[in-house]
Amino acid sequence: MTDADVIAVLTRIADELAGIRMLLEVIAAPEPEPKAEPGCPHPEDERVSFGMTNGLPDWECRLCQFRSIPPETVAPCPRPPRCL
Repeated sequence: MTDADVIAVLTRIADELAGIRMLLEVIAAPEPEPKAEPGCPHPEDERVSFGMTNGLPDWECRLCQFRSIPPETVAPCPRPPRCL
């Protein structure tokens, strides 16, 4: 076996080992953390319901004060004197 043959064999072995290493890294990689959904983690019985706003349920959590529909996105009342 010539030096060129030995180098060729060693190169193929190195390439195979690199492929195996990549597979092991993928297999051993930790599971990504699930992205936390924006909102409130508390049970529904801790919610104060404001009914529907713009066709969506509107509520606020008693524990963390999360509001399902932020007040700044709610359209102002068209008739302020009657709404007070």
